[in-house]
Amino acid sequence: MYREIKLGGWHSFVADQVISSDLGMIWRADVRMYGLSISGSDRLMYGQGAMQWKLFGLIPFMHALGPDIIHSSAERMNIELQWLLSVLSRPTVKWTSVDPYHLTAHFRANKEVAAINNTQNWASSSKVLSW
Repeated sequence: MYREIKLGGWHSFVADQVISSDLGMIWRADVRMYGLSISGSDRLMYGQGAMQWKLFGLIPFMHALGPDIIHSSAERMNIELQWLLSVLSRPTVKWTSVDPYHLTAHFRANKEVAAINNTQNWASSSKVLSW
């Protein structure tokens, strides 16, 4: 994926992401900021979350672990799970709707309760309930 990330200002980045509904997810990005190369990752594997960023891919300048990182990573993964139709078609997912244009998928993933709200209209959108 090619996007922009806000780190003080907006900077271009290139990223790869791997998601497994059973194992976890890894998001790895490379950013050029003021001519410096910064690489890092956000991950949740086997229920453990971590963030790590390095300057020039060698010098660690940010590393985070702990319950807040696990919770944040689990929330992020739950958001990303909407792209895996195999997850949303499981029998444990409960679907509700207030009208034909607003659907909500309720499920548990990574020990978290997730609810993905989808609005179907000319500009389809999604919203996830968060902590």
